Amino acid sequence: MQIALAVCSILFLVIYIFLSKFIYKKFTNTNLNFSNVFPFEVWSVQHPRNMLINVFAFASGACYFSNFIINAASVNGFEVSRMIQAILAALIICCFIAILFIPLSKLKEHYTCAFLFVIGTIALSSFNLVNDFRIYSIDKNLIMLIPIIIDLAIVIVSLIYVLNPRLLDLDYVKDEKGISVRPKTFQLARTEWLTIFIFLLSQVSFIVISMI
Repeated sequence: MQIALAVCSILFLVIYIFLSKFIYKKFTNTNLNFSNVFPFEVWSVQHPRNMLINVFAFASGACYFSNFIINAASVNGFEVSRMIQAILAALIICCFIAILFIPLSKLKEHYTCAFLFVIGTIALSSFNLVNDFRIYSIDKNLIMLIPIIIDLAIVIVSLIYVLNPRLLDLDYVKDEKGISVRPKTFQLARTEWLTIFIFLLSQVSFIVISMI
C-alpha cells in the first residue's frame, strides 16, 4: 500500500512538471526556465483554467501525506517520532501548495511559505537520516545506504540554497538596449523548483525503505 502511494505521488508530480513545461511553452512560446520562472507563474500569468494542472500537485501531496499517516498509525496508537514526521510532511505539503498560488505581489507571504517549504524539507530529511542510520546500524543492510545518501544530499543541497544571500534578490536587470528584463536566475524561483524535485526524490528513498 505504501509503495503504491509513493509511486502514485511520483507519477502525479512528474505529470505536474511535464504539464507545467507544456503549458508554459504553449502560452509564452518560450521554454519554462526553472531558474527564473516561479511555479505559480505557470498558470497565473496566462489563463486561470491552467490552474487545473495543480490538481496533480494536490494528488501528489495527498499520496505523500497519506504514507506518513499510515506509517504513524500503529496497534498501540501513535508513536511520537512518527507523528513528528507526519506533522513535518503536512507542513511541507501545505507550503508546497501555497507557493503554487501566492503571487510575488504578496512577497512576504510567498517568501514565508517558500522558506518553510525548504526548512520543512530539511527537518524531515534530517529526521529521516537519523532513522536511516539507526536502521542501518541494526540490520547492516547495504541497501539502506541508498536512502542515507539521498537524505544526506537533500539536507546539504537544501541548506546551501536556503542560506544563499541572494535568495531574496528579485531585481530585474538591464539588457544592452537599457530595457528591464528578467535575470537568468531568480534564486528564490530556482530554490522552489529544486525543492519540488527534492520532494520527488524523497519518494524514491521512501520506496527503498518500504521494500526492506
